[in-house]
Amino acid sequence: MTPETNLSQLEQKMKSFLHDGQYVYCNVVEIQSQIISKAIMIFKEEEGYIIIVRK
Repeated sequence: MTPETNLSQLEQKMKSFLHDGQYVYCNVVEIQSQIISKAIMIFKEEEGYIIIVRK
């Protein structure tokens, strides 16, 4: 499968989906193992990590 590199094509093919529930965005310096198991998404930033978890 060839990866798509055309941004316009990617945008046309994307479909949004709204997940039920409430979410919390947290900024932490270190990640502990119990956080990883509950994380929906983890983003590495220069100042630490942004973690999204269910409320």
